[in-house]
Amino acid sequence: MPGLILAAMVVGTLSFDAKKEGDQVTVVPMVMLPVECQCEVSMETERQSASGISRSRQKSVLVIQARKPQALATLILTPAAGDNVVVTVRVSDGREINLTETWTLNPPNT
Repeated sequence: MPGLILAAMVVGTLSFDAKKEGDQVTVVPMVMLPVECQCEVSMETERQSASGISRSRQKSVLVIQARKPQALATLILTPAAGDNVVVTVRVSDGREINLTETWTLNPPNT
């Protein structure tokens, strides 16, 4: 039973701060954890366009401080009309912390 309570307490939040300026979209994945963690952060960006699909993946290990929102990266995207962009971020310590969140951009066709 104490293990279940501890597991429930080690939940954090993973979110995205996104803003559009002209043709560019800036996406900043943010994480906040209740405990300090040396976590593996993986990020995958997939872009589907008229010419095909491109994927970018990167991984790193970060020390994430407890109870402080932390930016994990800054992505600057310049999607063309009709492009679909999906960004998936995972944060894990290999034990109790395992967060995954997806951000999607579907720009209008012009």
